[in-house]
Amino acid sequence: MAVTLRQEAKLTQQLVLTPQLQQAIKILQLSKLELQQRIKEELEMNPLLELDEPGEPLEEFEGVLDEELLRGEDRRAFEEMDWLSFTENMVHDPGYVSSSEDEEDDYIWEKFVKKERTLRDHLLEQLYTSNLSDKELKIGEKIIGNIDDDGFLRVPLESFLEKEELDIGERVLMVIQGFDPPGVGARDLKETFLIQIKEKGLSETLKRAVDSYFNLLMKGDIRGIVRKLGLNGREGEFLKELQRLDPKPGRNFSTTPDSFISPDVVVKEIDGRLEVFLYDDDLPPLRVNRYYMGLLADKRLDKTTKSYIKEKLKSALWFVKMVEQRKRTILNVARSIVKFQERFFYEGVKALKPLTLKDVADDIGVHESTVSRVVSNKYMETPQGLYLMKFFFSTGVDSSSGEQVSSKVIKEMIRELIENEDRNRPLSDSEIQKILRERGINIARRTVAKYRDMLGIPSSHERRKLLKL
Repeated sequence: MAVTLRQEAKLTQQLVLTPQLQQAIKILQLSKLELQQRIKEELEMNPLLELDEPGEPLEEFEGVLDEELLRGEDRRAFEEMDWLSFTENMVHDPGYVSSSEDEEDDYIWEKFVKKERTLRDHLLEQLYTSNLSDKELKIGEKIIGNIDDDGFLRVPLESFLEKEELDIGERVLMVIQGFDPPGVGARDLKETFLIQIKEKGLSETLKRAVDSYFNLLMKGDIRGIVRKLGLNGREGEFLKELQRLDPKPGRNFSTTPDSFISPDVVVKEIDGRLEVFLYDDDLPPLRVNRYYMGLLADKRLDKTTKSYIKEKLKSALWFVKMVEQRKRTILNVARSIVKFQERFFYEGVKALKPLTLKDVADDIGVHESTVSRVVSNKYMETPQGLYLMKFFFSTGVDSSSGEQVSSKVIKEMIRELIENEDRNRPLSDSEIQKILRERGINIARRTVAKYRDMLGIPSSHERRKLLKL
């Protein structure tokens, strides 16, 4: 059969992210301090944007939009802008980085607030420069979101990935385990050591020691390992290599994005009901400069100046609307969280329920990636204290009543049991498992051990040894 070339026309749908929509997605995921800086920069760049006291409604600004200012698609995009719908197929970038981060600044909070780089920031930056597909990038985001501050992935992939994503997840995890710092993304201490040996180019002897005699290594029996490996006379060389292994590869990064915390939303009980308020008193109110708007009506104004003012006016209106949309979205997500976790606000952590991003996304009619961006680095002030908004999301464990119990509730139970144990006879993981099962919580001993490790609590054997010191 002959091969021929021909032209044909066909209609396809394609997601096009304009610069304004890309900017809107970035604004959504900024923390409050980052948004304050972003507003400050926009005020410096755009003479048509200025501070307002006490604020002016956006609708009044929209009245200046005539056919000459916004035409056709621009006008429809502005009037109908719901950029949340564009996030479904958009992998978010690692975050906004200020172009004036290292410059002198007279914003008062910057004199005593230090912005630090988190492990998550560092890993996401490497993820987005990897040669991965959009689907792999989304799965990579989920994996990185579950890596703890020490650099470990202590939860199984099946606890946060869909069944059809698991095979891809395993491949993406191997990519992440090749990221800096060496050993990140490991599921246990042995795996992180083996990854570090490979990434740092350490000897096969050290690999054999970790692979075959890990139990001796955990007991600190270096002599036993040296004897089994036949390293007599080379103990010093072996120890020098061993010291290059880091048991907590993520610890050199900040555990919080900002050293100063200001809540984004506040939850209060008023007349027996929980009310959610947006806390934006520290965000400067914005308005469009009326002097420049008035210049547009001046027929004596030259064409170049008029064009410049129109462009800056359009940019100012977009920015104000995007900030307002961000506020509404955060408020909607916060209200949904309060609806699902109502008992927590009265009773504390013990009343926390299992909750997923998808639950909230379905409730407010957005994609779960939008919810993920909203809860990133956002704080909620509650009657129980100040919490990251992502704190309210957790997996669950089946109970004897058929309901699921949040993993955070189980961790709190384990903490309380150990705090109240007989110091001369510390509870073993098996004993804790038995007590929890008596309370109707079906949990494996290895899960008890995993949660105890996540709480930073030593084993019963180690607690007994500490008592003797």
